Amino acid sequence: MGDEQQLSTFNFQLSTHRRIHFIGVGGIGMSALAHVLLDAGVKVSGSDAHASRLTEELAARRMRFSEGQRAENIAIMQPDLVVISAAVKEDNPELAAARAAGLPIIKRAELLGQIMNRGKGIAVAGTHGKTTTSSMIAYLMSAAGADPTFLLGGVPQNLGRNGRLGKGEYIVAEADEYDGSFLKLRPYISVITNIEADHLDFYADMKAIRAAFLEYAQNTGSGGALLICADQAEAARLMAGLQATPHEYRLVSYGFAAGASWRVADDGPNDAGGSNYRLWHDGAYLGDFRLKVPGTHNVQNACAAIAACAYAGIEADAAAALLADFRGTERRLQVKGELSGVTVVDSYAHHPTEIATDLRAARRSYGNRRIVALFQPHTYSRTRSLLPAFATAFTDADEVLISDIYAAREQDRGDIHAEDIVKASDHPAMRYVGSLDEAECYLTAALRRGDVLLTMGAGDVWQAGEKIVLSEKQLANS
Repeated sequence: MGDEQQLSTFNFQLSTHRRIHFIGVGGIGMSALAHVLLDAGVKVSGSDAHASRLTEELAARRMRFSEGQRAENIAIMQPDLVVISAAVKEDNPELAAARAAGLPIIKRAELLGQIMNRGKGIAVAGTHGKTTTSSMIAYLMSAAGADPTFLLGGVPQNLGRNGRLGKGEYIVAEADEYDGSFLKLRPYISVITNIEADHLDFYADMKAIRAAFLEYAQNTGSGGALLICADQAEAARLMAGLQATPHEYRLVSYGFAAGASWRVADDGPNDAGGSNYRLWHDGAYLGDFRLKVPGTHNVQNACAAIAACAYAGIEADAAAALLADFRGTERRLQVKGELSGVTVVDSYAHHPTEIATDLRAARRSYGNRRIVALFQPHTYSRTRSLLPAFATAFTDADEVLISDIYAAREQDRGDIHAEDIVKASDHPAMRYVGSLDEAECYLTAALRRGDVLLTMGAGDVWQAGEKIVLSEKQLANS
C-alpha cells in the first residue's frame, strides 16, 4: 500500500479515551502532543531511541515508555492509533509492525491540525522566531487567565512544559514548515515572522517555500487575523501579494517598520538582561515596556505576541506589561550556569541567520567579554545548501569551534563535512574540533575567567555546555 493509503485521516476526539502510541515521543513536537493527550485522560505510550528529560517527564505522568524502538512494542503497548513524525524512517520496526497489524497511522502534523481545529487556533510560522513567539503567546494568554491549550516547539520557563490542555477556546501552536506540516492547520489567528531558505531537503527551491507560506497564510480562518512581519523582505513581499487579492481575515503588519500597524522601537538593553521598548498601534502610543529576554529580535517577537493576543481579546497594554515577566524558552539564549567565571549560554540557532542574530544579542548583553561559540551543524543537507552563509555568520564571536555534523534524520553521503565551514570562512579564530567530547576537552583547557561560552545548534550540543557547568574541575585558564 502507498503512504496515502497507510496514513489514516483519523477523526480524533479528545473526549474518547484511546490507547495512542508515539513513535519518537522524545521529539519536541511529539512530546507536546503526548502531554495534551495525557491531560485529556488518553492512555499514551511512546518509544524513542534514547530516554531524555522530555520522556522522563512524560513517564512520570504515567506514559508507558520504551527506550529503543522494537517491533514487539506494538504488541506490548496494544495501541489503537499510532502517531509518527517526519523523522520516522520507513524501515522503523515499530512502524512496520503497526502496518502489519492494520493499525491506523497518523502523522504528527495531522494530529496537531485535528486538535487545533477543535477551537480557535493561534499558529506561529516562520523560518526563525516561531518557538519564542508562540511561547510568549501561550504565556500571555495563561497569565491573563484565558487558559489556552498550547503545543510548542520549546519549553517556556514560565510554563514548565511544552504542551498542556486548557479549558479556554484558544489553542496556541508552533507551525512548522518542514514537510509541509503547517499546511494541516486552519488557524483563526496566524503569524508569519519571516521567510528564508531552509529545509531544502524537502523544498526544491525558494519558489516552493514561498508557495507553501502563501498557502499557510490563505488557510487563516474567516474573521480572524493574519499578522506578518514588515521588517523582512520575503515576508513583506508575501503581504503585498495578499493585499492585492480578496481575503476574509484582517491582514496586519507588525515590526520596527515605520508603516507597521503594530510598531515597536527598541530603546536598548536594560538591567534585567533584556530590552526596553516602546509600542504603538495604528499610530496610537501604548507606552514604554521592558523584556527580560535579550536581543532586538525578541522585541520584534514580543510585538507579534502582543498583537496576536490583542485579536484574541487581551488588551495590548496589559499584555505588554505581563510580558515583562516572561523568562524565555529553554535552549533560546538560555543561561545554563557559571563555572570559574565562565558564563555558559545555550542557543538552538542552527540556521546562519539565527546564529548571527543570537551572537549579536550576546554581544549586546555581554559587551567586551570574550565570546566563544561552539557550533554543531544540524543535518548534512542544511550544511551543504547554506555553506556560504554559515561561513560568514560568526562575526560577533571572538572564537568559533565547529564540531561534527549532527545527522538527525539524514545519512552521510560523504560530500559535506563540518570542516568545510572552516575552510569557507575567513574568521580569524575558527577551528574544527571533531566530536563533542573533543570539544569539551579543548574548552576545558582554553576557556578563561570572564569568557562567555555559547553552545549553538539543534542537536545535542547543549550537553557539552551542561557538562562544563556541572564539572567539578576548575577551568585551566581561570
